[in-house]
Parts: sequence; structure tokens; C-alpha cells
Amino acid sequence: DETNMIRFIPEEGFEEEWTLQTKKETEKRKRTFKTILKLVMSESCHMNSGLVNPGFSRSGFGNTLHSMVLPALYAMRFGECIRADETFLYGHLDKYFRRWNTGPGFEWEPSDDEIRDLPADLFDQPVCELAGEYEEESKDQYSCIVADNENIWDRTWEALGPAMLPKSFENEHFFYHVSTIMSEFYAPVDQIKREIVKRKEAMNWPDNAPVLGLHVRLGDSCVDKGHQQRSILCEPLSTYIPSVEELTKRYGIGHVYLSTDSNQAVLDAENYPQYTWLVEKKDRFNEGYDDRIENLIDSGKVSGLEEGLEAYIDMLLLAETHALVGRFSSHFARSALEISSGSRECVMPYVSLDFDWYFGVSTPPKNAKYNRRWLDQNTV
Repeated sequence: DETNMIRFIPEEGFEEEWTLQTKKETEKRKRTFKTILKLVMSESCHMNSGLVNPGFSRSGFGNTLHSMVLPALYAMRFGECIRADETFLYGHLDKYFRRWNTGPGFEWEPSDDEIRDLPADLFDQPVCELAGEYEEESKDQYSCIVADNENIWDRTWEALGPAMLPKSFENEHFFYHVSTIMSEFYAPVDQIKREIVKRKEAMNWPDNAPVLGLHVRLGDSCVDKGHQQRSILCEPLSTYIPSVEELTKRYGIGHVYLSTDSNQAVLDAENYPQYTWLVEKKDRFNEGYDDRIENLIDSGKVSGLEEGLEAYIDMLLLAETHALVGRFSSHFARSALEISSGSRECVMPYVSLDFDWYFGVSTPPKNAKYNRRWLDQNTV
């Protein structure tokens, strides 16, 4: 079903048969996409079109990471340099991501050879600087967007949808664009990588056996006053077990990594001894929160850096599993799937208990039902 992205459960051992030529072409296109991203994000970027100055959102960790995706796509389509506001709710960016850490062995700048390999007609003209509202009847054209709008990438995406995707990549599934940007943009620094190895060892994470990732959301988003209005379903671990059973039986998985902000969910896992549970030994005090995490950080009740690092490491551990169960109403679960898919260049099996995969703030936009060809061709 081309419109269904709530479940992806291929047959065991399913693998797309690619010719060597197809594989080479796919790898070349991926390199081109990454080079364009590096070009518009590099410190040395100089474009005639202008600058894009996005800021990170002040929200949950996954939502905050997602806030840079549309600005990146806009810059890649219209040839504008990104000069991001580096104010980050969760502390210093260089504590997390290689993009903001100029340590030895890493350069964000594209090489001369990479730039030479880019197609000549790479960018479109930016949306015209004309005050005027977007008109539905001109949807298939590059209509004028109000240029002084500080979130011009959001307005342009609402107007053009997939036509805002980078040139020659319009026919790729939108998941391709999001997962590549998320995995490249938010690649971890070496210290984070070492911490992940350390935590895996502490949990006895298996080296040669598959692991299912389970995200159970019961923290700040489930206790603040507005969670019911946001259509967030906060249910106990038992609600997820039927989907866990389905995937573990299908793929012969015995280990389950439990990603949760709930101490109760950890206790509930003991009711299912048929699985080897991989759970970090730490206090999950999020159930005691009485407000959204961004408000708690602003008030000084919670350390943004400590909260962010724990969330990021948890997200990366979830991204290293081999199948995923969660809720795609959560930016966190979607971010884990995207980072996994972008770095592995394939999609692991997954089940969402509520929404299809989508990219947006509240409700799935039309592009959530864009064709699923790329998913079908790139699966673990």
C-alpha cells in the first residue's frame, strides 16, 4: 500500500536485487546529495542568492533536531547558504555533533573534487521577493512567497511540497531526504561514540544477535496539561507487547532494548521473561515532571545539557537496533528511525502504534503519503 507508512515488515531475508550498475548509480547520487548539503552548510559557503538563518526550536529533543531539516532542503533547492543560530536548548552543540566540532580528522567543507562532480544546473532561482499570498491554483509553479517571513522554508514547503526538494532528487521518497540530512547533520562526536560502546557493554548488548528497539513514551509529554490536546497516547508497556511479539517471532529476535523515560515501564518488563531485556540502570525521573521539558530547562529545574546528552545517547542506541516498535506521534521515535536509515542506507522493519511516518509538527501533511518506492528498495 503506497499510502501506508505505519508498518514496514518485509519477509525475512528480503533483499532487493541490485545490479552492480544500479548500486554504483545509487552510491553516486547519495554522494551528490551529501555534497550539496555540505556545500550549503559549510563555513566557506558563498552563494549569490543569499543566506538562510534558521534557529533550533525550543522543544523536545527530537523536535529540536527536526527543526533544521526544512531549512536545509530549502537551501539545497535554491542555492542559499545556511548560517544557523547555534542557540541550542540542550547545551553546546559541539558536545554532541561533529558538524559543530572541528576536531582532527573531520572537515565539513566539500572537497574540490566533490564540487567538480556536481551537476552544472544545480539550483533553482529562489522564490521571488514579492509580497503576496500563495494561490492554490498555481500550486505546480514556483509561486511567490512572502520573502520577509522569517520561516520562509516553512511557507515554501506548504506551497510547493515535494517541489522544494533538491533538484534531480524530487522523485526520491521524502524519507530519503530527511534520513540523509538527520544522519549527516547529527553524526556524533567521538566522545559520544565511546559512551555508546561503554553503555552497550554494561547492558551485555549482543555482538552477533539482532536486537529489537522498543520506545515507550511516558515522560514529560505525558504529564503536562496539554498532552491530550496534542493527540499523544501515553499507554503502558503492555500495549506495545503484541507488536513486539509479532516482530520478534518474524525475525527470530530474543533481545529487546527498552528506550523509555518511565521507571514503571522498566518494572513492567519483568512480566515478559521470554525476552532478554537490555535496559540502562539509571533513575528515570521524567514521570515526576509537571511541565514540558523546555519549560523545566528554562526554569533551571533540569539541566539542558544532561537531559540532552541522555536523550541523544538513548536515540542513537535505538537507532542501532534491527527492528523498531514505538509511536510515530513521537519526534524521538521517528528521529531514531531516520538516523538509523540514513547511516545504514537501508530501513529496518518497524511498527508504529499510531501515525504513519511523517515529517511535520502536529498532523501528517500530504507528503506523508508520498510513494514508498525508496523504502521498498532499501530494507534491512
